[in-house]
Amino acid sequence: MDAETFEAALRRDGFSEIFRREIAPGNALPEHQHAWDARGLVLRGRFRVVEPGGAVQDCGPGELFELPIDALHEEAVGPDGAELLLGRRYKG
Repeated sequence: MDAETFEAALRRDGFSEIFRREIAPGNALPEHQHAWDARGLVLRGRFRVVEPGGAVQDCGPGELFELPIDALHEEAVGPDGAELLLGRRYKG
């Protein structure tokens, strides 16, 4: 999927915050959660999300990942870093 189509879909689906994020090579975040629904498109590099129980979203360029509000997860990027187009949708 391309960035323009993805951004239009985010707006259509009620994601009020849309932004790009560059992540340094090898960066990782331990288990955490967000107070928003998250949906992302990998523009460059690799981005991996691991949820408890073993569900894995391992995405490369053009691939999407999604996490519901309060979902526990870990995040990691590959050795070349990653560039993401992200959307946040808040409840209430």
